[in-house]
Amino acid sequence: NINIPNIKKIEPNIHAGTKYLHFIMNRYFIDPDISKLDRVLFTFAAYNAGPARVAKLRNEAKSMKLDPNIWFNNVEVVAARRIGRETVQYVSNIFKYYLAYAAIVNQETATKTSKSLIGQ
Repeated sequence: NINIPNIKKIEPNIHAGTKYLHFIMNRYFIDPDISKLDRVLFTFAAYNAGPARVAKLRNEAKSMKLDPNIWFNNVEVVAARRIGRETVQYVSNIFKYYLAYAAIVNQETATKTSKSLIGQ
C-alpha cells in the first residue's frame, strides 16, 4: 500500500512510516463523526495493534455504551481490557510528547513576540 523501496535506510523508512500512517487514517478512520484528534489517535492505535483490532474495539465500545468515535476514556478502556496496556500506553505516550512539544513551540513563539513588542 505504500510502495517505498529501501526501507532499511533511515529516510525511506521514515517516509514509509508516515505514508503508512496516512494510509491507515484515510482508509479506516475517515468517518466525519470522528474528530481530527481522534482520527490521529485511532491511527496510532491501529499502527500499533492493527486496524482490524481497533475496529473490533470500537464496536465493543459502542456495545458497552461508550463512544466508539473517541479514544480517551472510551475506546482506550476497551483496548486496555482486551489487549492490555501496550497500545493504550503507546497512544498516550505519543500524545504526551506532542503536547510537550506544542507547549515548547508556543512558549518560544510567545517569548519572541514579547521581545519584539518591547523592542529587544
